[in-house]
Amino acid sequence: MASHEEDNWPEPLLANASLLNPSEISLAKLLLKCGQSHLFAEWDPLGTADEKKHELFAQLQSMHEAYPGGIEAYVQNARRLLAASAAGANPLEGWTPSVPPEGLGVQLTPGDAEFERYEKLGLEAAVYLAFAVPAGGLGERLGYSGVKFSVPAEISSGASVLQVRLGSGF
Repeated sequence: MASHEEDNWPEPLLANASLLNPSEISLAKLLLKCGQSHLFAEWDPLGTADEKKHELFAQLQSMHEAYPGGIEAYVQNARRLLAASAAGANPLEGWTPSVPPEGLGVQLTPGDAEFERYEKLGLEAAVYLAFAVPAGGLGERLGYSGVKFSVPAEISSGASVLQVRLGSGF
């Protein structure tokens, strides 16, 4: 790496430069070009958590390859969205939520072959499904007086969201 490039590197990244392979160095340069030097500001010294540093670059490489336009486009889009949000823009302006019409051409009956086919597709896709409780606190807006994690998640057992998430060994 040329010394003039090192001038732009945060000290923790520079101290770990010998650890990085050429692909990781390229990604580091790209991130610095995009103004993301803060990602390296709290890096541990060389020899500490080195595997985690490589894991970060593996995730960044995966994202760079998967996001249209790569990391540069991702950072530009993030900045645009944050600026719009700060200006009070509503990304859903003009959209009207609606309930889809019933009977979208598929009538499913449990046990039928078509039901089983869709069930299988749903289960295959379920590995990509996630649920998030975006905030703690009470569940007043849900019509519940307790904390959100104690909201009943299912009516058959009365198990709470937290109990379902942690399993029955709660």
